[in-house]
Amino acid sequence: PVSVFGASLVIATDAEAARVVLGAARAVQQIDTRALITSTVIPAAANFIRTAGYATVGDSGDGLYKRVGSQPSHVGRVQSADGTWWELVVGTDISPAVLGGSVQDAVDVAFALGVRNVVLKGTYTLTAAVAMRPGVWLTCVPGSATLTVANGSTLNILVDFTTNVATGAGMSGVTVNGNRANRTDNLNLVSPRSKHSPRYRTSRP
Repeated sequence: PVSVFGASLVIATDAEAARVVLGAARAVQQIDTRALITSTVIPAAANFIRTAGYATVGDSGDGLYKRVGSQPSHVGRVQSADGTWWELVVGTDISPAVLGGSVQDAVDVAFALGVRNVVLKGTYTLTAAVAMRPGVWLTCVPGSATLTVANGSTLNILVDFTTNVATGAGMSGVTVNGNRANRTDNLNLVSPRSKHSPRYRTSRP
C-alpha cells in the first residue's frame, strides 16, 4: 500500500483504475488543524478537508469541511490561503469543540444548517448569555456538562430564549450553575422565567 494525503491505498494493476483511485484520495485533503487551513494552499482537486483538531491535534475539534463557491453566512467556515471558502459538514448534531469551544457559535451554526442538537461536554464559563435559536437544543449525557460564569461576573442571564424568539428550543441534561457563592447578583439563570419556559423541561418532546 501507499499513502496519499494520509489515506492508505492498494496499488491497482490496471493503470486507469489506479488513476481513479488516486483521484478519489486527492479529493480529501488531510490537514492537522482548522487553524492551519488559513495558511495552506489547497490543491484544486480537493473537494473536502479533514482535520484532526481545531487549534491542536486531538483537542476534540476535528472536523470535515467541504469546498463551496462563496463565503457561508454562518461561522462554521474557513478560508484557505488560496482564497477558497470551506464550510463545516455536520451530521445530526454539533459540538462546540469544532468551533473553538463556543456554545453560541455552535447554536448559530446548528440553526443555519438545520441541526437540532448542540452536544455539550465539560464546563463552559460564559461571558455572555447563550442566545438560543428556534428548534435548537443544548443536550448532553445528564450531568456531563455545565454552563457557569466566572467569580464576580455580572452576567444576569446565562441562557436566553427571548432575544431570538427561540420557539421549539430547549435543554436536556445540562446543569446551569450561577456560581452564587462567588457573586453578589440575584440572577436569572434562564430567560424567560415561567412555567412554560424550557427551564422546566427535562427532556425533549
